[in-house]
Amino acid sequence: MGVIQISDHVYQLELPLVNVFLLELNQELVLIDVGPYKSKRLLYQLICETGRDPLKIAHIVITHAHYDHTGALSAIKKDTNARVYMQADDASLVSKGIAWQPTNAIASFLMTTFTLGGKIKFPFINIKPVTADEFIESGTILLNELLVITAPGHWKNQVVLLMQSDGGLLFAADSAENISGLKLSSENQDRRIASSSLKKLSALDFSKAVFSHGKPIISSASEIFRKTFG
Repeated sequence: MGVIQISDHVYQLELPLVNVFLLELNQELVLIDVGPYKSKRLLYQLICETGRDPLKIAHIVITHAHYDHTGALSAIKKDTNARVYMQADDASLVSKGIAWQPTNAIASFLMTTFTLGGKIKFPFINIKPVTADEFIESGTILLNELLVITAPGHWKNQVVLLMQSDGGLLFAADSAENISGLKLSSENQDRRIASSSLKKLSALDFSKAVFSHGKPIISSASEIFRKTFG
């Protein structure tokens, strides 16, 4: 756990389960993902270590609905009244307090059985509901800087973000991981689609890449992506 400075205005904040990212764009603080439930206190501590005030977060971008990316969203939104950006289908889930949804009949049956029809709440499935302020889709440019790109596979509604300044910085979310070397995310809804998404991302130009899980790549990132994923 700790803070890694990626560039003059971008920081990787390492939480126990996931990395989230703090940006300063146009003199406003932007958070990419928020971490799981009850991670707010540590997240605020890490933001303070960068010399910024966590209560001045103005924008929150969610890459996908999973609990390690959205669990603390309600608490942070309440504190900051930050504007929340999310893909439309994920926004619908999160507005109902849902962070994960089965994608086939067997998984749906098992979830219904183990949760007694939704009466039992599990933190990896259920979060506190939050309503997004703005829907994002592939091609959206946020804050005149962050290009939204769809990257399904790990999760059907996942987006990644390409920061277009400083030679390009890819916020890869869970499209890939870099824990013990760069590779496809270890958990995917559809591995074939995930691989296809990474090939699409590898065709882009970016000097740096950061991940929800693992270490940042701080130079020649797109070349490394192309060598790894084709």
